[in-house]
Amino acid sequence: MDNFEASKNSHQNPQVFELSFRASAQDPTHAVQAPIKIKLTDFGASWISCQVPVNASLNSAYQEVLSTCYDASIYPTHDGIRSVYLGATVGRWANRIANGSVQTATGSLQLQKARHQQHLLHGGEVGFDQHYWQVKSKTASSICFQLWSPHLDQGFPGNLNVLTQYELIGPMSLKISYEAIADQDTPLSLTNHAYFNLLGPQLAELNNQLPAAFQHQLKINSDWVCPVNDELIPRNHQDLLPVEGSDFDYKEFKNLRYPGLDHGFLLQPNTMQDPPLAVALRLNPDCSPSHLQMNISTSLPAVQIYTGEALAGIPKADGSHSFLKAFDGVAIEPGFLPDSPNQPQWPQPSCILKAGQVWKHWIVYEWQNQ
Repeated sequence: MDNFEASKNSHQNPQVFELSFRASAQDPTHAVQAPIKIKLTDFGASWISCQVPVNASLNSAYQEVLSTCYDASIYPTHDGIRSVYLGATVGRWANRIANGSVQTATGSLQLQKARHQQHLLHGGEVGFDQHYWQVKSKTASSICFQLWSPHLDQGFPGNLNVLTQYELIGPMSLKISYEAIADQDTPLSLTNHAYFNLLGPQLAELNNQLPAAFQHQLKINSDWVCPVNDELIPRNHQDLLPVEGSDFDYKEFKNLRYPGLDHGFLLQPNTMQDPPLAVALRLNPDCSPSHLQMNISTSLPAVQIYTGEALAGIPKADGSHSFLKAFDGVAIEPGFLPDSPNQPQWPQPSCILKAGQVWKHWIVYEWQNQ
């Protein structure tokens, strides 16, 4: 990484980029598999479309699996899209920090909270999701976005240089890689905030009596959940709670149900798989005949699951001039547990990026037609 190469933001129209997987001659299995189709925009380094083949044939029909809006031109100005971080790269801090305050060895670090909010959420008033990112490099199957965040951006210390790369690593696999370096110690947690809906428009129309999120089943490789109060903030020095036998036990596939989730889970290492499975999402067999399943693996230590209650009123992606409804998608956000900078007792790596060190993490999404 080039340290602090400026990636200045400018007022412009968002650009849209498409990625396509190219099979190698050495891998004949890829040549007969219809690949996924990905669209991204430089505003927020956002993921705005993911179309997945319904079956494995090259002539397969495609299905959108994101709850999204294709019209990238409205992302910078639509308050609803901005407020739900639709498909965006989130930072400097993905998740919440209590009262926007971090206790350090030298005192208290006060961060810039969004207006009318008690706590810092997803980076502050103007987080990474609200910036135009530069395109550092692009190939047919990958794109790398770059952002420069200056010292005291939203109150965070240090100049920070960030790379977010999207890469198709197989016909049904997308990898997001993050890399960052700062010249002062700073809290850092980056993630993607896409909302997933495996129903597709046709099944959603047939099963519209039940919100889309609650037509899915979830599996999480986790033994521990982060308890939170009504403001979704952990109590100070609160221990994590075991999920065993509770409503938060998703170690095997279980239906998502009302009132939904907005909770953090500490992921367990799984040495039986490479890469280790963190989260899996599929449709409830009682709601749909589809066998589509999404598997997520990550190097990050935790995951926040949010069932999209705030999606109501977002313009739909299908050109129908209709709108998303509450619980119309499931956000799966690998990162750190909420308020981690103030909770050093939890068994996860430090969330403080040391000056001069390079922060590297990744998330892999894989779709299967079981």
